[in-house]
Amino acid sequence: MFTSLYTRIGALALVVIVALASLAWLLSDAAHQTGRSFRWVTHSATIIQTTDEAMGDLREAESGQRGFILTHDPAYARTFNECIKNAGVNMSRVIALTTDNPVQHTRAREIARLMAERSMALRHSLDLGRAGDFAGARAFVASGVGRELMDAITVRTQGFLDEERALQTVRVEAAEHRLARSRRLALAGASIVAILLLLSCALLIRGIRRPLAAMMQAMTDLGQGRKARIADGMGSREFTLLAREYNAMADRLELAVADQATSEQRLQVANTDLHNQGEALRERNDVIELLGGMAHRMQAARTDDELAQIIRVFVPRVLPDLAGALYAHNNSRNLLVPIAHWGGLTLNPDGFPPDECWALRRGAAIE
Repeated sequence: MFTSLYTRIGALALVVIVALASLAWLLSDAAHQTGRSFRWVTHSATIIQTTDEAMGDLREAESGQRGFILTHDPAYARTFNECIKNAGVNMSRVIALTTDNPVQHTRAREIARLMAERSMALRHSLDLGRAGDFAGARAFVASGVGRELMDAITVRTQGFLDEERALQTVRVEAAEHRLARSRRLALAGASIVAILLLLSCALLIRGIRRPLAAMMQAMTDLGQGRKARIADGMGSREFTLLAREYNAMADRLELAVADQATSEQRLQVANTDLHNQGEALRERNDVIELLGGMAHRMQAARTDDELAQIIRVFVPRVLPDLAGALYAHNNSRNLLVPIAHWGGLTLNPDGFPPDECWALRRGAAIE
C-alpha cells in the first residue's frame, strides 16, 4: 500500500497531525473544564463577598440609626439611606447569582425579605427621631422587634454562607482535580506524540538509509572499476526507479568503456600505420633527395671516373641493402669492364663479353 516514499511521509505526517490535533482538543477541553470550575469558584466567592457586603451595609445602617437616636446627632444618620440602598442592591445581586441553585436561591430571597423588613423597622424608628419623637424611637428599639429580625437575618445568612463556602470548597477541589488531570494529560499526550514522532522518523530514516547505502556502495565499486549493479527491491518506488536508472546508466557506461577500448586499439593501430608511413615517407624523401643530388653531380661529371665515383658514393646510400656494380663497354676490346662496385661484391676485373649480358641481348633492363 505504502510503496511510495512520498506516501509514507504523508501517512506519517498525517498520524502526527492527528495525534497533535487530538492532544490539542483534549487539552482544550480540559482547559475549558478547568476554567469552568474556577469560574464556579469565583462565582461562589462573589456570592459570599456580596452577601457580606449586604450584611455590612445593613449593620452600618443599624449603627447609624442607633447613634442618631441616642445622640440626636444627624451626622450618624447621614449615610443611612445609602447603606439601606446598597444592602438591597447587593441582595438583589445575590438572588440573581443563585438562580442556578434553587436551595440557595430560596435562602437568598428569604434573607432579602428579612433585610427589607429590618430596613423598614430601622427607617420607622429613624423617622420618629427625625420628627423629634426620640422617646417613641427608643421605645420602638427597646421593643425587641428589630433585634429578633436581625438575629433571624444573622442565622439565615450564616447558614447561607456556610453552604456557599462548602460549595466553594467542593468547586475548588474539582478545579484542582481537573487542573492536575490536565497536567497529566499534557505530559502523557506530549510523550505519546514525541514517541510517535521519533518512531516515524526512525522508520523513515531506515527506509532511506538502507537503499542509500546500497547505492553508495554500488557507485564506489563502479568508481573503482568493478562491475556493480543494484537489486530492484529497494523498499520504495522512488529508490527502485532510481536503482533501475542507475543500472541502465552502468550498462551504458560499460558499453562506452568497451567501445573506448576498441577505439583506442584501432587508434593505436592507425597510429602505428601512420608512423610507419611517415617513416617510409621520410625514407623516400631522403632517397629522392639523394637521387637529386646524384643526378645533379652526374650532370656535372666530365669523365667516366668522375661518374663512377659519384655512383660508387650515392648508390649504396640509395640502396643500402643491395650490392651491385657499374660496367662500361670497351670498344677496342669489345668487353664490359667494371668501373665501380659496392656492397662487397666480388668481380672479375677483366670484365665479360657483351653477349653474356641478357639485358644487352634482349635490349631491355631485367631483374
